[in-house]
Amino acid sequence: MKTSTLLVASLLLGAAPALAKDHPKSDDAAQSQYLTLRTPRQDITAKVTPTDISSPQFQLGMDSNSMRGRAYGRTVDLSLNQEKGEVTGSFGQSPVNLKVTENANTLEAKGFFAGQPSNLKISPDTLTGTVGRCSYQLKQQDALYQGSRSCGRGVENPVSVSIPPLIADSSARAVAALSVLLSK
Repeated sequence: MKTSTLLVASLLLGAAPALAKDHPKSDDAAQSQYLTLRTPRQDITAKVTPTDISSPQFQLGMDSNSMRGRAYGRTVDLSLNQEKGEVTGSFGQSPVNLKVTENANTLEAKGFFAGQPSNLKISPDTLTGTVGRCSYQLKQQDALYQGSRSCGRGVENPVSVSIPPLIADSSARAVAALSVLLSK
């Protein structure tokens, strides 16, 4: 079974009820979900639909082959190649070149994000590694990935991340969205 399928299944079983409690129902509730990053210094909640990721920090359009727009005030221009397992392009003026692999129940992205070495591993139980200048040590708990991170200013704790099924259904899309979110 593909890792992205396992990730979606674990998120549907654990995260969907928590997300439903956190966000009010609306006409587009069936088509929108939320990608979140909470740290002691920031709280980002981005609405995710099949074609967009939006919040005050994110204005991204996406389809099966690309993710484009702005995030954290920087231009995002990423190509997603699910067949080859690649995410390439640019974040700001810095290059992105990530190789995405799926082994057993782990999704791994190695290469460069925003010109920085990156190695991110995501499984149904953990989210660990480095994206840009930030490193993460998170474990699945209470429908979220929770733990600590370091982004050059010392260790931040508690940190939590939620990944909606709309993002997790494609390994290249998951890597692109998470790399953008976790890079700051």
